[in-house]
Amino acid sequence: MMISEMFLAMCRTSPAVKKNLWKGMYQAFALYTRNIEGKSVLEVGSGRGGGSNYIKRYLKPKKIVGVDLSSKAVKLCNKNYAGDGLSYICGDAENLEFEDESFDVVLNVESSHCYSAMPSFLSEVKRVLKKGGFFLFADLRDHDKMDILYKQLESTGMNFIKEKNITPNIVEALNTDSNRRLEGIKAFTLSRLFKEPFKEFAGVKGTKCYEWFRTGEVVYKSFVLQKV
Repeated sequence: MMISEMFLAMCRTSPAVKKNLWKGMYQAFALYTRNIEGKSVLEVGSGRGGGSNYIKRYLKPKKIVGVDLSSKAVKLCNKNYAGDGLSYICGDAENLEFEDESFDVVLNVESSHCYSAMPSFLSEVKRVLKKGGFFLFADLRDHDKMDILYKQLESTGMNFIKEKNITPNIVEALNTDSNRRLEGIKAFTLSRLFKEPFKEFAGVKGTKCYEWFRTGEVVYKSFVLQKV
């Protein structure tokens, strides 16, 4: 299993980890994009839709569009969240079907590690952003591949406004939630054959997934960039 897949599985079993990460993401969003009331926002890789819904409810943009490759996810999001100024559509992150300079803000969280052509995605982000617009980006990478990510972001020509290493937040959340998850695994799995894989998925202390983040082998970072 890929590290990214292991991390996403871990988030599903540990709400505390997910909550910790997303809280930080949207605090950064609110701080570094200033007042977005009345502005247009695009979330690429909107997933289950909670992020876009949060932004619409609390940050009051004029409109926010969530784009995801999964038609099933888009259908569910439109059923649960769509309303005035909030919609979800199917789309390809590397070939966005929007006019040039359509959005004031583009958001991408925990999605880019799945893309086959990161430079194509970043080119599309810059294209659809208005001049002066913000790109809020967060994802994980192997430590030895971080230099590649930096070069890809730098190649866009956008200005770096903010960078933050969120890995310590993940480790803290895993430490806080470890005992609860371990007790849950003990209660609902009957054999050792199943307990060990579940521990890995949950990121319990001592597992490979936990150690990846604790030792910095895997790094989770957020960035705020601005188109000039």
